[in-house]
Amino acid sequence: MKLNNNGFVGELPSSLKNCTELRVFDVGENKLSRLVPDWLGVSLSNLTILILRSNHFNGSMPSQLCNLTRIQLLDFSMNDIFGTILKCFNNFTTLAKKGNSSSTISSSSTGMTVEYIPNDGSSILKEKLSEDEASLIWKGKLSVYKSTLGLLISVDLSSNRLTGEIPCEIIEIVGMVSLNLSRNRLTGQITPEIEMLQSLDSLDQSRNQIYGKIPTSVFQIDGLDVLDLSNNNLFGKIPIVTVFVNKEDKD
Repeated sequence: MKLNNNGFVGELPSSLKNCTELRVFDVGENKLSRLVPDWLGVSLSNLTILILRSNHFNGSMPSQLCNLTRIQLLDFSMNDIFGTILKCFNNFTTLAKKGNSSSTISSSSTGMTVEYIPNDGSSILKEKLSEDEASLIWKGKLSVYKSTLGLLISVDLSSNRLTGEIPCEIIEIVGMVSLNLSRNRLTGQITPEIEMLQSLDSLDQSRNQIYGKIPTSVFQIDGLDVLDLSNNNLFGKIPIVTVFVNKEDKD
């Protein structure tokens, strides 16, 4: 269900909870408001893609979102969500497995085919989607992904009013490719165990209130292409950087 980029207002109708087989739910770029409904994580537990980007949702993130074990792309950016980040990221089994997504997405002339493969590989559910693309903020700009969408694992909670420390459970999402927590009011320090996120291509924690030193482990994420820690309260020496050096130059 794609209802993005319209002028919808008010709250999400509770009747949507009856759409229990939804895999993709995108209502980004509207004027929707009120709380993020808890039934998103209860009735729509099969969601792979959930985009609420650029609306007027407020309140805290409901704990029921922890039930979205198949989630692959979660985008709540540019809203008015406050409170702390959920500590249940390690419940997101798709995000937590490197290179072992529960869904693969490919393009075809008739639309997009989504294949859902259980962990035991016992059965495969295939379905056609009318649109073969999804949009998300990637490396600072709005991008549209088509055939490569199945390879993308992304969490974007930027431009809200989130507070508190970044939960340590986040390092268990070893399959995550993009993490954007920028433009919030987050505190605490960058965990030295950040290097466990070896799949990260883009990490943005800018414009928060994060303090302390930059752990050297940040620069041990081999595939890291974009790193933004600007406008925080970091101090100390900048670690020796090798991750952005051309591999040929390293040799």
